[in-house]
Amino acid sequence: MDTRFTKILKSVAELDEDFTITVDQNLQGDLEIDSLRMIDIVLNVEREFDVELSEEALISAETVGQLWAEVSQAVAA
Repeated sequence: MDTRFTKILKSVAELDEDFTITVDQNLQGDLEIDSLRMIDIVLNVEREFDVELSEEALISAETVGQLWAEVSQAVAA
């Protein structure tokens, strides 16, 4: 995962800088990211990586790894 991505997650989820984010963490259950925070994450990711994420990415991503897969796929496109 890109450090810019994990910094966005930590910032939006209001996590400590030393908190370790892993690909298997659940966005809602482990990081307490609700739908409003998810929108904030997507907007920040789109701005930082200069990509556009599909609405399906918002709906289907349950883990950090799934969301990162959507981001990296959009970056590669």
